Amino acid sequence: MFEVMKIFTSPTQKMGERGETMAEMFLVKHEHEILNRNVGYYRGEIDIVTKKGDRLYFFEIKSTRCFMWNPLENMSTVKLNRFRGVVELYRKQFHVEHLEYELWCLAIYLNDMSKTSRIISLKI
Repeated sequence: MFEVMKIFTSPTQKMGERGETMAEMFLVKHEHEILNRNVGYYRGEIDIVTKKGDRLYFFEIKSTRCFMWNPLENMSTVKLNRFRGVVELYRKQFHVEHLEYELWCLAIYLNDMSKTSRIISLKI
């Protein structure tokens, strides 16, 4: 299997890529092994898949530059159910149904002026 490099062209896509990169750095710092990024299926996408110990973690990343808006509020019941379905497709494809797993959403607040970010996590 080979991966096709995703090309980010719009400002929103570039912000999303930057947020995913910040999230990846955060997860590695917290001893997660990055297994995959941007795994796409017909029903949706998993932004980051990691492993820590014997447990898999599936992450939806939401990035924003606006500190007055909580991007986690954008995760509707429909989106959550779709995300759960995509995770099940991944688990079957990679034959990891036997492993314990958790679903998380990370909100990445990007500050272009100070080149810093703030990360808020929510287990779903």
